[in-house]
Amino acid sequence: MLAMEVETIPLIDLAPLRDAGASRAAKEGVAAAIGKACREYGFFYVTNHGVPEEVIAAALGAATELFALPPAAKASLDATKSPLWRGYISTQAGLHTCAPDGDASGAGADPLAGAVGDSSSESLPTNGSPPHLAVTTAATKMQPSVDQKESFTIGAEGFPAGVGLGSSSSSGEEAGGASSPMHGPNQWPLEEAGAGGEAGGGGGGDGGGGGSAVRAGWQRSVREYWNGQLEVTRTVARGLALSLGLDEHFFAPNLTEPCAQMVLLKYPPPPPPSKPRPSAALLGPSSASDPSTSPPRTVVASAESDSGPSSSASASAVSSPELRSTHLGCGAHTDCGFLTVLSQTGPGLEVKHASGRWVAAPPVPGALVVNLGDLAERWTNDAYKSTWHRVYNGSTRDRYSIPFFCNCNFNSPVECIVAPPSDTADSALGHARGSATNRGEDAAAAAAAAAAAADSGGGGNAGNGGSGGGNAGRSLRVAKYEATTAGAYIMEKLGLMRA
Repeated sequence: MLAMEVETIPLIDLAPLRDAGASRAAKEGVAAAIGKACREYGFFYVTNHGVPEEVIAAALGAATELFALPPAAKASLDATKSPLWRGYISTQAGLHTCAPDGDASGAGADPLAGAVGDSSSESLPTNGSPPHLAVTTAATKMQPSVDQKESFTIGAEGFPAGVGLGSSSSSGEEAGGASSPMHGPNQWPLEEAGAGGEAGGGGGGDGGGGGSAVRAGWQRSVREYWNGQLEVTRTVARGLALSLGLDEHFFAPNLTEPCAQMVLLKYPPPPPPSKPRPSAALLGPSSASDPSTSPPRTVVASAESDSGPSSSASASAVSSPELRSTHLGCGAHTDCGFLTVLSQTGPGLEVKHASGRWVAAPPVPGALVVNLGDLAERWTNDAYKSTWHRVYNGSTRDRYSIPFFCNCNFNSPVECIVAPPSDTADSALGHARGSATNRGEDAAAAAAAAAAAADSGGGGNAGNGGSGGGNAGRSLRVAKYEATTAGAYIMEKLGLMRA
């Protein structure tokens, strides 16, 4: 693979999946691109996703506004008051971390160290021992290494099936109650008079005025963004199903009332070199276990070219090993759910490619970032990747982002999809379907024949280190995991299981 290909995360146009009049061939073309991206990266950008730019801008603006509130107003929304860990968490609280399991004490070398463009001689950790932590969850309380960020978490409230988070300011209980242990009320910030929305759930500011409230309509903007991201997830899921040789709507019944979470995030820039670093009390315990402690090489230019500053101070911050090790915004981790959809205001996101290189994933105009979580990797029998990623804001400005973690319906059965197509099978499947259409034959029978042909002919999974050949292909035809449900899997990963 050429270096340029390694360092470019795929960009996929979702238009055919959203167009009711699109041909089957057009949809399968998108599906093939999604499948390839899921095997090689586990990450891809999507365009023509259906979420208006003004909705995205309003949500990112809402994040900026929330984090600009006085400390007392933000503290009134403290996530520790929520049984589902929803609300605000400050950097100083020391509850943010994505440190790998087994290295939380600060001892031992980190296998994921290095800067963008680096490739490590050490193999990637297997899915048996990654951190399995989504951002800002109850599980973060068990890890001492502190990420440099503020967060505000929102979750599914229990609205009627298919409605999403809703467009009103009603709480989840008022709209039908919690539909699972992972559905429940949110804490909403107090809005200025005349908002039409008000504080809901377990919080809502101190009511003190003087800049302690967000603008009128803040909650409405966040809800509209949530609903848009949910629709993006459903669209991507249709392409994902097609890429696996399944019916386009295979995942649809599992996404009617998903246990979703959305996190508003602020990543501050590193302190200027001339200013003293924050005290140890603010930084929390030693970050010696941080996945970026090794001296970085020169950062790939694309990491700052889109929206990052070009000042010498910015370049110094990016290339400083000390700042990178003490100011990592989010340590290397994988997401634990099904699909994640992300919007961001600036560079900082870095993705671990199967080659061992860290790849920059800066903002692309008009595009959202999508990645698979551990649940999707398990569901596809390890054919598709849940990829290690991290955040380091090496610019001189704040970085804001909003990941939407879609975790499927609570009771969705998750059984390994055996025999997912490899590159060979993708080609054979497409050829068989095309031939069946031309001859008027049953497409399902043709697809089965194509899968059988791929099984005998090879198809190792390149994205997961497969080398091709019949044995590698056949290994995907035996379920590697026991059947479970999405809710049980996610609650265990997030540390929310109750006795």
